[in-house]
Amino acid sequence: MAPVTGRILLRLGPTSNLFARSSRPLERQRLQVARHLHTNGKGAEEFLRQRLPQAQLEFASSAPSSSKPSTSFSFLLHADRRPQLVEGGGVDKVHFGPSLLASPRSELVASLPALLQGQGERIQAGYGLGDKGLTKLQSTHPEKVLQIPIKYQQGGLSRQDSSLFLKRLVASASAGAKPPPPISEASIEVASEMLTSFWNVFDSCEGIWFTFDLLFHPESARVEIADVFLEMDDFGRYRCEPLQQVFENRELDHNSKLAEEGGLFYIKLPDGGRVGCFGYGAGNAMATMDGLAAAGEKPANFLDGGGGANLENSKLAIETLNRDRDVKAIFVNSFGGLTRTDIVAQGIINAIRENDIKTPIIVRLKGTGSEKASEIIASSGLNMVVCDDFREAAKLAVEAAQRG
Repeated sequence: MAPVTGRILLRLGPTSNLFARSSRPLERQRLQVARHLHTNGKGAEEFLRQRLPQAQLEFASSAPSSSKPSTSFSFLLHADRRPQLVEGGGVDKVHFGPSLLASPRSELVASLPALLQGQGERIQAGYGLGDKGLTKLQSTHPEKVLQIPIKYQQGGLSRQDSSLFLKRLVASASAGAKPPPPISEASIEVASEMLTSFWNVFDSCEGIWFTFDLLFHPESARVEIADVFLEMDDFGRYRCEPLQQVFENRELDHNSKLAEEGGLFYIKLPDGGRVGCFGYGAGNAMATMDGLAAAGEKPANFLDGGGGANLENSKLAIETLNRDRDVKAIFVNSFGGLTRTDIVAQGIINAIRENDIKTPIIVRLKGTGSEKASEIIASSGLNMVVCDDFREAAKLAVEAAQRG
């Protein structure tokens, strides 16, 4: 099975409005934070075969093809929390929930050549692994992407829904095409069954982000599946038994493994910046990342200290960030409610002393124990910058990274 990794997916959007005037929208495209599993390639194919033993799934990578597909479409199933306009108006005009997006692969190739250089799997553009560029294309050319909401109260994605969606997709691809793509009714029915089956796996395995291509062969019922990427909520492993095995088969880099074993919620962000950051609580960690983006630098990571501060996890957090060679400055931002910031301060000091850390560290600690925390840092004799103002602290961290 291909490597499977755990990661944190960041959706920074309107609900995180502390820096709503930020001029850097790229970091603000996603709305929630959750830990996830993803798998692709052979691992994703095997996962689907195990979940759909009765389905006739043909993967393009499995065997050489005697014919070339005439038309291919890219699809994205995702648990979208953004408001989506729904055709027909009325009380259901705005939909919050999962949706299905699709576009002819040719549109992606024509519209997003820079994004497609990563061959789908590594496309970033602020939208995450496996995106294929569909959400980027939708944001820039919405007329080129077809989208439908998937409503649980109406039974999810039915076979009829899938068939109608595919027919609309084929019709849009055929408009103006000379000759129109030779896609048969039989192949549409085969593909409809595939879409509904994929939705059933997405729903039962707590899917977040499924992408794949469907390749239609001329004048036949043959449809191949290609470039599959599956992402699920890794907390779903407690409710969905198949995910437990996927979770156990993950391959983590050494730094991520040490952080996870110590109870930290850490992920090194693909295409991240030079400031490592950490705080306690997912909302606080997200706001910290927002602050860095507003100050002009992408965060290098997401790091939530987990369920309460202690000397061990605060020390490990600093060590984790310091092990990242891309990090040129560390920004610690934590608000103490139940969290005792004086314990956080002592953990930071212990990490610096035991590891001879030279990376600049900017600290903002407010709330419970913050006066004592300031005294502990001041008496340590260590070269840390303490700043009470959030925006100013984020700015100082960015400037330190730029000097580094």
